Amino acid sequence: MKHSLNLLTASLLICGATTWPPLAAQAQATQPQAAAAPVAASASQDADLPRVDLQLKRENSVSMAFEKFNTLLWTLQNHGEGLFALTMKIQSKDNTPLPDPLKLALISDDRYLPLAINARHRFTVPAVAPEQAKGLELVANLPKGSAMFNGFVTLTTPPDQLDLATVRRIVRLGQKLRGDLIPWYVRWMMPELRGITICSPSTDMALEWPEQGRTLRLALTPDPKRRDPDPEADGSKRSCTQLTGQEQWPDTARLVAARGTQIHPSFAE
Repeated sequence: MKHSLNLLTASLLICGATTWPPLAAQAQATQPQAAAAPVAASASQDADLPRVDLQLKRENSVSMAFEKFNTLLWTLQNHGEGLFALTMKIQSKDNTPLPDPLKLALISDDRYLPLAINARHRFTVPAVAPEQAKGLELVANLPKGSAMFNGFVTLTTPPDQLDLATVRRIVRLGQKLRGDLIPWYVRWMMPELRGITICSPSTDMALEWPEQGRTLRLALTPDPKRRDPDPEADGSKRSCTQLTGQEQWPDTARLVAARGTQIHPSFAE
């Protein structure tokens, strides 16, 4: 099943990443070292955006309206039971290297929130209270039209802690979120969840569970047609398979796979 990571572009399509805690103090634009560091707090709280002098400018820069994106992000943060995260990535439209330093921020006429970005040009965006999201834009210090934002839903469960009970919980909750809790006008941003894709640098993947004093092991067969949703930049390959939660194995069946294994939500095409 083909699962595209490109759920959004800078001008229209939107998805995201794990939410950040609220800022506890004013972050002046003249102090980048303070502005870049998130303050530890409860992830269930909304970000309280500080009023500061602006550093990046929206005019003639790569930008994306934030309000609809925040609607999805806020719903996942408040109703996703900590199982889902949203990750953003920025890349040039012609695949040329991005300039350094690359700066990102959420900006409105009187609010500014700088965002940290990693070496793979990925970053997280905080969910803010809906009334604060009006007029906010995600802005990068790049010429308008030169780059785009891509986003994808990720899972917070470590692969070595994944069992069938968690698979079933993730699938049920993902379907409930889309069907009942995500507003209809942003529902297209999160397609129907069908299962979990497992991608490993080794073809040796299995489920193990205890039964009557023994440990049973069931090998998982890689699917050559299943694409890695998040391939490595160096081109190294991972073998992928899928669990849907409908398998006839017990909830205690736990994934056993090599170091470097990743898990991803499997969405309907």
